[in-house]
Amino acid sequence: MAASSRTFGALGLAVAGLVPIRAAAAISLEQVEAAVIQHVAARLDIDTSQVEVPWLGLAEPLACEATDTLYVTSRPGEQFRGHGDVRVEALSSDGTVCTRFRIKPKITAWVEVPVAAVAAGAGSQPKLVMGRVRWDRVNGAPVDIETGPLELLKAVQAGEPITNLVVRAQPAARSGAVVEIVAGRGALKVTAGGRLMGDGYLGQPVRVANLATGSVVTGVLVAPNEVRAGATP
Repeated sequence: MAASSRTFGALGLAVAGLVPIRAAAAISLEQVEAAVIQHVAARLDIDTSQVEVPWLGLAEPLACEATDTLYVTSRPGEQFRGHGDVRVEALSSDGTVCTRFRIKPKITAWVEVPVAAVAAGAGSQPKLVMGRVRWDRVNGAPVDIETGPLELLKAVQAGEPITNLVVRAQPAARSGAVVEIVAGRGALKVTAGGRLMGDGYLGQPVRVANLATGSVVTGVLVAPNEVRAGATP
């Protein structure tokens, strides 16, 4: 998402999507609202039709010259979840500041993210579809709908946003699974039975208890039932 960069003096606010709006004799509340909507849409990379401002936080129009231009800014970490925290600056045609102020408008933004197609329990593989949900319902980073297989960390309802806080990659082997520990290379291989001490993912390090000796070794899971001792990812 393209973003401009500008500061408000010592405030150190980042500008995203500068929004010039030509005012009439006074800057109307509708103009401020339109500028806020455009700024939020630019920051969230969504269409302005998907942003609403039910409450602006201003009581009356702003008396400035007819040639004023509005600029809306917000902090880099602003998420616009329910409310926003923005600065508005009005510049005259000669570049002088007519007014600047801070507001905390109520924001309702809608986004398209992967959601659960049906209710499912923890430990199961969710069925995903794209759905339109309120942005303040999305906790965490939405997953890629093509990613898989995934495993739910908690029960979800149909239509619930699926993020990295709700699912994880499905392990290739479960904790407690019996595997073959392989050490050495080529013809010089030694194998032993082992038991995984945690869930394992292909190509990732795992800890395995040797069933014969009780010792614990570290290796890489190269197949659901095979660990290469001493290997590195």
